[in-house]
Amino acid sequence: MARGPRKAVEEKIAEKEELISALKTRLKSEQGELEALYREKKEKDLEGLNRMIADSGLALSEAADVLKEYVQNRTGQQAAISARKAALKGKSSFACQGGIIPWNGRRWWPAWNLPTCQ
Repeated sequence: MARGPRKAVEEKIAEKEELISALKTRLKSEQGELEALYREKKEKDLEGLNRMIADSGLALSEAADVLKEYVQNRTGQQAAISARKAALKGKSSFACQGGIIPWNGRRWWPAWNLPTCQ
């Protein structure tokens, strides 16, 4: 059943190119809106941080020192946990001070108490 004359290949190509061009334009517009939202969120976060620093009575340099110390401590703790996990990787159980800690195929149990044996 014919529904009318078929479009020429050139017409189909032109339509697809036009569609792609329109989509590219829309994508650029959406990307701009997304970047504006990211900037707005960042500004709100910074305003909240400034408010918190002002409420605490700390000078900006003191707050920066506190954050640096926190990040250093946190990084050190994460490195220690990663080292313990790497040392224990591939073992089905591990004898430690608290007895044998079994491996269930996904994690050591108890997960909150990794063995610290020397």
